[in-house]
Amino acid sequence: MRTIPVLLLMGLTGCTTVDSQYMSNTPRASLGVTDQLFQKVLVDYDHIDSFGIVEIPIYLTKDNYPYIEGVVNGKVKVLFTLDTGATTVTLSQATIERIFDASSSGDAGISAVESASSQVATGDNVPVVGYVLDTLDIGPITLPNVKAGTILTEGGGADLLGMSFLGELGEFTVDIKNRKLRVRPSDTYRAVPRAAFFPTMDQELVLAMQHWDTLAESEVTAVAEALGSDSTPLVILEEKGSEIPFISAYGDLLAKYLVRKGKTVLIENPGGGAKAYAVNYKILVAGHETANKEVLITTEVTDKQRLVFSNSRTYYLNQNDEDNYHKPRNEGFKVVGCSSGEAC
Repeated sequence: MRTIPVLLLMGLTGCTTVDSQYMSNTPRASLGVTDQLFQKVLVDYDHIDSFGIVEIPIYLTKDNYPYIEGVVNGKVKVLFTLDTGATTVTLSQATIERIFDASSSGDAGISAVESASSQVATGDNVPVVGYVLDTLDIGPITLPNVKAGTILTEGGGADLLGMSFLGELGEFTVDIKNRKLRVRPSDTYRAVPRAAFFPTMDQELVLAMQHWDTLAESEVTAVAEALGSDSTPLVILEEKGSEIPFISAYGDLLAKYLVRKGKTVLIENPGGGAKAYAVNYKILVAGHETANKEVLITTEVTDKQRLVFSNSRTYYLNQNDEDNYHKPRNEGFKVVGCSSGEAC
């Protein structure tokens, strides 16, 4: 057994105090601290993504046990085994010796030392020295006042990253396949809002003209309900002779269902001061990095400057169907003032 660090620890028992400002509930209970202050996770935001997630690399032994690099008290690097079954962080006697060796000023950054016993995986109770570390860094995450302990056995114990650290992180996932510890700290104050996902929803995919027909029927049903007994004629404002398939077809489909609903549909503006509602539609195609392209289709009925009805629907598109809804963006161009004839 390494007696030097153990004796040093035992010599501190009952002779030190601990700053409880950031102490977690677990060490507060064991050390008799009754205030309600919470432990604070410190994160380097240069290493955190818009979803508030930080990824820390983990490593695997030949037996697929995960371990991770950490720094105790800003001085001593330690390779910890990730152990969610361990109540507290555990440091081996060899690591304790390195911490004292690195503390030339005499301040090892270890406080609130107390003797106790702990049950190990075999079911045996073994003597333990418990204490609080000033800080523990894992990747860009720093946790102050971390409860830890060292097992007093001939083997010297192991370095385990237990729940006195992991339990303070908020959400965390040990991804063995990709060798990452993914952490979403439950921090309260942030320079920018943290991204979050919307609740899962289904969105329809437009694949055929029949879907345009279904959309037109649904929109006309909503228009008829909005107008009620209003018998004002309607004129559909469409781009005549459009080469864009949806623009060319959608006005005809709206006209078909308006007539079936008993509405009067004019083929052009009546003029002469006669009243008629205008039916218009707008199309917007948008793309996203992580999803199919989408089309937003808005159908409106207006009375001059008054909006009588408006509804928008969003659909997914197949990548190759985009040209059905708007002109290709990479069209050719003509050089103005070119004097070289056909080369222009």
